[in-house]
Amino acid sequence: MACVLIVKTGDAFPEVVDQHGDFETLFEKQLSTALPAHLDLQVWDATRHPSPPDLNTLAGIVITGSHSMVSEAEPWSEALKPWLQEALANDMPMLGVCYGHQLMAAAFGGVSDYHPAGRESGTRTVRLTQAGQQDPLFSQLPESFAAHLTHAQSVMQAPQGCTVLAHNSHDAHQALRYGPRQWSVQFHPSLRRQ
Repeated sequence: MACVLIVKTGDAFPEVVDQHGDFETLFEKQLSTALPAHLDLQVWDATRHPSPPDLNTLAGIVITGSHSMVSEAEPWSEALKPWLQEALANDMPMLGVCYGHQLMAAAFGGVSDYHPAGRESGTRTVRLTQAGQQDPLFSQLPESFAAHLTHAQSVMQAPQGCTVLAHNSHDAHQALRYGPRQWSVQFHPSLRRQ
């Protein structure tokens, strides 16, 4: 059975874990009811187990948020970059969220670093670009929508050839598409109002 792999890139704060679960749990809750029966959902903790799974066993990849910073180039994070590049070259469906967004952008030739305007936190308005309004995934969203955000780093320079799908007043790269089935978002679609 093929699986959708959740790549865990860090641990949520203990009080968040107590109330809502860890980063991967938030994705498991959302994806478990949406996946077709022939797909399995698995978690790989990239921070503790450095050997990535064989891409041939995967149907898709979701990369979580983290309290780590992409620009600090931790060895486990740097080791993910060639694996993600191979996944992109093989047209593997991918979704990167927050840290995953910044990591994908950096892996594919962009720059992720501290935002000069500081941290963005809270529920903020995000707007689709014209390309976002025509994107097969993002066109299902309204042109302007509320999103949950908390991040100190951002994609400061998007990779050459990628498409900017969404932005807001703080961040020019709230959502990017790198290929036909590879997206990343700065905001947290796994967080929903209770």
